[in-house]
Amino acid sequence: MIDADLERRLERLRLTQAGLSGSTCPASGYSIDTARAWRDFQLLRDRRNRNRRRWLGVAAAAAAASVAAAVPALAHVGPQSKGPTLPGARSHSPSPATSLRSYPRAVVARIKLGGVSMMVQDGTRAWAIRGGRPTRSGHFTTQLVGIELRTNTIALRKTVGPFQSTVAAGGGGVWLTTAAGEAKGQIERLDPATGRVIATLHLPAGRCYYATYASGSLWATCAAGGAATEFFRIDPATGQVRGRIGPVRDTAKACEWWMQSPPCPIRQIAVARDAVWYISGNLGLNGVVGVGRREQNITVNVHDYPVGFDYHAQSLVSAGGFIWVLTEDESVAKIDPATGQVVRTYTYRTYDPSYQAALSFFAVGHRSLWFAEWPGKVLRVSLATGRPASQVSALTPDLCRYGCGQIYSTSSAIWVPAGHLLIRIDPARLPG
Repeated sequence: MIDADLERRLERLRLTQAGLSGSTCPASGYSIDTARAWRDFQLLRDRRNRNRRRWLGVAAAAAAASVAAAVPALAHVGPQSKGPTLPGARSHSPSPATSLRSYPRAVVARIKLGGVSMMVQDGTRAWAIRGGRPTRSGHFTTQLVGIELRTNTIALRKTVGPFQSTVAAGGGGVWLTTAAGEAKGQIERLDPATGRVIATLHLPAGRCYYATYASGSLWATCAAGGAATEFFRIDPATGQVRGRIGPVRDTAKACEWWMQSPPCPIRQIAVARDAVWYISGNLGLNGVVGVGRREQNITVNVHDYPVGFDYHAQSLVSAGGFIWVLTEDESVAKIDPATGQVVRTYTYRTYDPSYQAALSFFAVGHRSLWFAEWPGKVLRVSLATGRPASQVSALTPDLCRYGCGQIYSTSSAIWVPAGHLLIRIDPARLPG
């Protein structure tokens, strides 16, 4: 939706509320959250301007040296409003990160491993899911890769098929989702040393497309028919189901919104303190507490947060017993998973006030927030102060070349997929 479209919608809503339009919806008793609408409008405009500045910067950086002097000017293309400040409007002051010292020695490994889409760790090995080579049918194979942390070398590669798998590690095992349903088993337990399948879990559901290990349990997100999703809590020692949630239903309209075809799965989940939290296109951010006992659905109160947690929530992680959400305005919410209360808000105003870093994904760990930042930097933000603590610059030309991707935190490292490389950063070598 462009600015003019949104402005026309706001005008129609204003006229309807005043009883001046031809709408069949009565004006009386119809409340419009105009502050929320203006926040959405400003967020849309800022995102458009941010993308414009960013892509102009990329084009200028690739141009000949004769036009390199134009880069600073291009980096600030966009309307500069001199009128009254709208709710949620951004300042354009220099980023606090610009004065930070960079620590290139914090990069302890550059592993030749491209296309990484997931990272976990258990013991002395990290495990990655990555895309492999194309098959004759046009699909890409998926690989499970084991990385020996003591030597930063690849110790195991296992092709798992022409589908997107996920991996979980914990409870003495490595767990891999499959493309099968209940009959053939949706989750395999692998021997961490050899990658050999030593057990297969058969859950009363369709294909499971996500697995994670948390709170001493294995958790799975599985299809339940149509656009419905179910969550399972599993005893890793016995493979028995200890709790089951669902079905949670999304709609075809939500799938269309996210440019997916039904069934439209839950986009992301995170587990903390026996609670499951998830983001879906239609339902926004929601949580379920007490899985396997007395379950209770909870939501987040959005009145004291810059934007809503519906379609604005874009990245969700679990760390330190809390749920963390990055929203489209680059703010981060720290949420109590048992109550849904936002216990702290980290705002872009402290770590990206100029709104040019293109922060789309983040990680939480080692007492810090971590952002893959354009162009080619990793920014560390202190959880105690909410301010930038240190950074690693010029990791590789491929980092954020076509948009900043994922960044992962494990117990021993921060991992950044960057083109054909997987970069390992040692947090102990960075202040903060």
